[in-house]
Amino acid sequence: MSKMSQLHVTLNEQAYRLGYSSVENAMADGYVVDYENETLVDGREQAHNAWLKERKEVLDDLKHLKNIYKEVKPDEDIIGRTIDFIKKGEI
Repeated sequence: MSKMSQLHVTLNEQAYRLGYSSVENAMADGYVVDYENETLVDGREQAHNAWLKERKEVLDDLKHLKNIYKEVKPDEDIIGRTIDFIKKGEI
């Protein structure tokens, strides 16, 4: 059996264990193939983790800008409100 055929069998077995009738059905529901580890992984979780990482970086940048902005416009806290609004999404 070729390596690709064996990989397909392995992925189908994993899909069955996850409750899907095929690897294609699992992929249609958000799973992706990790070819390096020859396994199915939840692509939604990976995307969410990447989003959380980027959100932290954006918030850090905004906090830096807020400190600079406060020196120019100390009576307006637009950036602070923006940071608070983004953080509310954590709940």
